[in-house]
Amino acid sequence: MKLILSFFVISIFFGSHLRAQPLLSLEHNYQPELLTTINQGVTSQPFRFSFTDTFTLVPELSTTPPVKTAPLRRLAYETGEPLPASAIYNGKNGKPTRLEILIKSIHPGSVVIISEIHNNPQHHENQLKLLNALSQEHPLTEISIGMEFFSFTHQSLINNYLSKRFSEKYFLEQINWGALPFEFYRPLVQFSLTTNGWTYGINAPRFLTSKVSKNGLEALSESEKKLLPPNFKLGRAQYFERFKQAMSGGHKLPDSVIENYFAAQSIWDDTMAYNSLLLTEKNPQQILVIIVGDFHNIYGGGLPDRLLARGVNNLVTISQVDLTQKNESEKNNLLNPHPLWGPRADFIWTSNSEPAQ
Repeated sequence: MKLILSFFVISIFFGSHLRAQPLLSLEHNYQPELLTTINQGVTSQPFRFSFTDTFTLVPELSTTPPVKTAPLRRLAYETGEPLPASAIYNGKNGKPTRLEILIKSIHPGSVVIISEIHNNPQHHENQLKLLNALSQEHPLTEISIGMEFFSFTHQSLINNYLSKRFSEKYFLEQINWGALPFEFYRPLVQFSLTTNGWTYGINAPRFLTSKVSKNGLEALSESEKKLLPPNFKLGRAQYFERFKQAMSGGHKLPDSVIENYFAAQSIWDDTMAYNSLLLTEKNPQQILVIIVGDFHNIYGGGLPDRLLARGVNNLVTISQVDLTQKNESEKNNLLNPHPLWGPRADFIWTSNSEPAQ
């Protein structure tokens, strides 16, 4: 958990068939009628945040509808060696279960969160495995992808990338893609094309969370506040306590620093929740799969809590954990409900693989 929040700290300081719509600017109100761009997206890549970052506006390259071309359903990388075996557990009781049972819990209209440790290749393999299994179980259902690493303000760039109107290299340059290999995410981003779904940016613009993490919510201008989701709320108290523990790592940090970081974290969560709600309202029968970092998902305090608060009730959560070098006590703590926080997720998908360096 400390590692996850360490990435968060680094990221803040350093770092329906829909048609393409014009990009939002800072002058747009963050209202449903102006978020038609959500329903067609560029990234809030948290490993390259900078206080001087601004999101780049590029002209629409075409006004014609996106042309959906289906990529091959294959893994992102070929290592020559099989990746380590993984297992799935019921998060409510810690007992082993099977992928087939997990898939049966997901139906048209479901929102599924499958979280990750960002630099763990096995986690991305598991995400693709889930998507393939969902497609086989629901061959006539649109499966769409919501990406934490993509901001809703850049949906137009995503549309043009998926429609092959410009190169992947240009796309990654425009979104200022960070340190992680895009090979981890390419098959996930493109998967929706095989199911008549689409891929969406659901996160807040990174300059917004960078500014809040440094100076707090009160530092936002009136135009910047309009980019917050309607009725924005900070995460609940239990979530804040877990966040505070993970951030401090045994060291005393000023309360104002932790509060500002938590406000930025809450903007991520609530923005992703609101944009996911808009997507489900636009297409109630699709399956929306959200790819997000694990801390946003676990114990229900972040993204799941905000989704439920905004009325997304058909929700399935999947946390991925790595058991490498964990003793039996540590494994039990990860797989079984916490005495204070409850179940980690509806399902827990384990791996035994070292993260990429």
